[in-house]
Amino acid sequence: LRVIACRPPYRDGVEIMVVLLVLAGSFGLPEHSRIQMSKMAHNDAAGPHDTMMQAMALANWTIGIRRDLHQIPELLYELPRTSRYIRSRLEELSIPYQYPLAGEGIVASIGSGEPCVALRADMDALPIHETVEWPFKSQTDGQMHACGHDAHTAMLLAAARILKQREVGGSWVGGTVKLVF
Repeated sequence: LRVIACRPPYRDGVEIMVVLLVLAGSFGLPEHSRIQMSKMAHNDAAGPHDTMMQAMALANWTIGIRRDLHQIPELLYELPRTSRYIRSRLEELSIPYQYPLAGEGIVASIGSGEPCVALRADMDALPIHETVEWPFKSQTDGQMHACGHDAHTAMLLAAARILKQREVGGSWVGGTVKLVF
C-alpha cells in the first residue's frame, strides 16, 4: 500500500497512516520515525487510539474482502472483476468515485477542501499458479495474488470505511482523502 501526499499530510491525513499501519499488523512506529504518535492526533474527535480500535473492529470485514479478492486475481490492466468488486464495496459505503480511469482504475473521494491526501493500492495479481488448497484459493488457473495486492486493496477499503464513518458521524476535521485503486 502506498501513501501519496498531495500536500503535507495534516489532521486526518496523518491519522490515516495509523489506520494503514494497524491494518497491516504494525502496531507501533520505530523509535527513529519522524512521525510520533503524539503528533498524530490534531483534534479531540478521533485520536490514534480510536483509529486503532476502529481498525481492529473491522478485522473480520477486512479479511473477508481480502479473501474475496484473492479468489479473483487478474493481471496487469485487465481487471474488470476486481474493479467491479471494489466499486460495489464503495457503493455500499456511499463513497463517490470516478470510473473508469486508465482502464479499470478508480478514484474515490471522502471529504472536501484542503488539505488533500491520496492513498493508493494496486489491484493486479501475478501469473503464478496457486497450489495451496484453502477455501479462498484463486479461481483462475495460472493467476494468484502472491504479491499482496489483495491485502493492500482490502486495507484501503477498510481505511475508506473508517474515514466515511468519521465524515458521516461529524468527527471529520476537514480536507479531502482520495482513494486510488
